[in-house]
Amino acid sequence: MTKKIKKLTLLPEEIENLSVMIKEEKNPRYLLKLQAVHLLSLGLSGRDVSRFLQVSEHSISIWKKEYLKNNFINLLSSNRKGGIKSELDKIKSDIIKKVNQDNIMSAKELNFWINEKFNIFYDVSWLRKYLKKNAIYLSRKVA
Repeated sequence: MTKKIKKLTLLPEEIENLSVMIKEEKNPRYLLKLQAVHLLSLGLSGRDVSRFLQVSEHSISIWKKEYLKNNFINLLSSNRKGGIKSELDKIKSDIIKKVNQDNIMSAKELNFWINEKFNIFYDVSWLRKYLKKNAIYLSRKVA
């Protein structure tokens, strides 16, 4: 069973304020929130808005609730940033040093070293993604 959120209706002056805010907003996060509220006020469903803005339906739902609580004050003051920092970010410089010094040739070998030294456990496939995302390149075997 899905919960239905109260329909979002804006007064004409609120729509005008919203349009001005959208034109003037520089922060891309805030702009997305304002655009979401605007599209919801036009009668689009949360699912349609999420597809159009390419954000999750959950985010659209939260932004709508924040707006309904206290208009734009709550919506733009929320400090939600999403995502969780990896434990590897704390030791990134150590990883780079190790890769450069010891010519580590596989993510499996690096993962073993991280497990031994820092007691941090990750799946090798996840570690490969982390290395790629952070532009950390392992040594290649010379034939």
